[in-house]
Amino acid sequence: MLNTKSAYKEASVMKGFGGRRYTLKGVEYVKGHKQYAWFDAYATTVLTLENEDGQESELVLGSIAHVDGQYKFVGLNGDR
Repeated sequence: MLNTKSAYKEASVMKGFGGRRYTLKGVEYVKGHKQYAWFDAYATTVLTLENEDGQESELVLGSIAHVDGQYKFVGLNGDR
């Protein structure tokens, strides 16, 4: 189920945001940050982006894990 939701979210993100240039204006972890024994988790990541025309929009992503200096999307469900 997680993989299916991620695949659909990825397709949606690419359709809505792909092929354009954006400037990152802000990052928010709506459901917070938790530290575990061997990784950090950032729940519901929201990026504030500005397009080439100066218009801002939000890109809501799922959770991200930080393990050994690398970041991985745990799920791209985009639930706020």
